[in-house]
Amino acid sequence: MNNLTRRQVIGVFLNNLGNCYRRAKKLRAARDILQAAIAIHPGHPEAHTNLGNVFYELNDTDTAIIEHKRALKLYPYLAEAYTNLGSVYDAKGMIDEAQKAHLDALEIKPDMTGAYINLGNIYLKKGEYKAALGEYEVALFYDSTLAIAHANMGSAYDKMGILSKALIAYKQAIAINPKLSEAWLNLGNLYSQLGILMDAAQTYENAVAINTDNLELQLRLANTYRDMKKYQKAIAAYHIVLKINPQFALAYYNLGLLYSKNSKTASQAIKAYKGAIKYDENFAEAYLNLGSLYQLEEKNYQRAEKHFRRALKLRPNFAEANFNMGVVYLKTARPDSAIAAFNRVLSIQTTSSDVFYHLGMAYRDKGRIGDEIDAFVEAIRLSPKRGDAHNNLAYAFFKKKEYERALYHFDQALSLGFAVDRQFARVLNQYRD
Repeated sequence: MNNLTRRQVIGVFLNNLGNCYRRAKKLRAARDILQAAIAIHPGHPEAHTNLGNVFYELNDTDTAIIEHKRALKLYPYLAEAYTNLGSVYDAKGMIDEAQKAHLDALEIKPDMTGAYINLGNIYLKKGEYKAALGEYEVALFYDSTLAIAHANMGSAYDKMGILSKALIAYKQAIAINPKLSEAWLNLGNLYSQLGILMDAAQTYENAVAINTDNLELQLRLANTYRDMKKYQKAIAAYHIVLKINPQFALAYYNLGLLYSKNSKTASQAIKAYKGAIKYDENFAEAYLNLGSLYQLEEKNYQRAEKHFRRALKLRPNFAEANFNMGVVYLKTARPDSAIAAFNRVLSIQTTSSDVFYHLGMAYRDKGRIGDEIDAFVEAIRLSPKRGDAHNNLAYAFFKKKEYERALYHFDQALSLGFAVDRQFARVLNQYRD
């Protein structure tokens, strides 16, 4: 400082101040201050690389690269500028350039732990897990308290299938830094992967108690409660997710699924699906489920049709939406359209008993008795315990005066517990031997 001019001292001060603002995530203020630092002291390499970091965090990677290169032009031995440049290259998918930049940093500063960690991360992306472990181990040799290095070692072990070591590494990371959300998340995910949902839920609960505003952790907790069938806890957790991000369409959708499980909360399910659509107008599954609620819970076929059409506009080969559309056509006396819809489903998938059953109903409404019989027979082949299909076949064969076959299917329906029509039973019983 003694050899610096007054302007240079001010430049250094502004550089330090700008860096403080960057760490506080006040990025635009940091940018302005660092640019002022450079205007006063253009030859300050640290200010250029710090400004590069700000541009990187503002998602302006091209300008970030320019600033880091300016820093290195001013001072080619600034290891931090190389590793910062490497991080930007990595974010842009320029893996080879990133790797070289981190190696250049280590040539200058062999104990630079951040460069080892970044190299390890590059190897991890490449699937070179042993090489990644080697880099993390070197970083930990220089500083055994690097929680992120332990966490990333856990990820490498996880990818290698050495799950016991992955668990140990994640737990070591958490012991060093309980606020390291990546370690909590990966530990919980590992428990989920192993099917140990109780431990996964406990891990996520511990994590969100410390990292209260972490969206990914809260979402994982909600999903785990859902998978454990703890639906009320899952609903509460998804609502917390929406407090963190009120525009998260998937959370609304998952709430819709949970509320749909109980007819008493159908209105809340409808509201949730509307939220999903509001924030993601291309969410075909949300349109489908919203339409299904209008169809099943409110018998509002007009609204149901509107939402099924929207789902099909987004995904013309959406089998479930085509099927539900066919059911709406059937319920609103449009058998030709129903037949077309069910046949579209069968062009996508051919193993659904329900589709053949409803196709049979549509053929019945059109009076196409041969096609009706074929459809019901196929429904039974795919699902032999369909009393409803046997019952309809009994009616169809009765119309054809094939009384023996009508009696056979009637008896099958009865034996399967289907509630047959008593009047039809009396009429049909006249044809027994």
